[in-house]
Amino acid sequence: MSTFNREPHKALVQLLKQQRKARKLSLRKVVKLLPPWLKFEFQTLHKIEAGRRNVTYTELREIARVLGTSVAALDGRVDEIVAAKEGLVSAPVGKKR
Repeated sequence: MSTFNREPHKALVQLLKQQRKARKLSLRKVVKLLPPWLKFEFQTLHKIEAGRRNVTYTELREIARVLGTSVAALDGRVDEIVAAKEGLVSAPVGKKR
């Protein structure tokens, strides 16, 4: 049986929560700012931040817009967080250790 690496998901959840708090937005405010066609409820976003529900690409894209960022920016930050936790961070190109 194979195991699924949950570190990227944990990092994404942590990052979404940090971005929301940095913009001083409550969960309810974020939900109000999401497009109505998404039919998102407060409990849904709460479950995502608690790590009890996965987020779809479409949901992530719309949440990222509300938080003033993009999926690509979030993905890049998630990669950095995961790499740092796994000790995969290397020296910048052209610099000696």
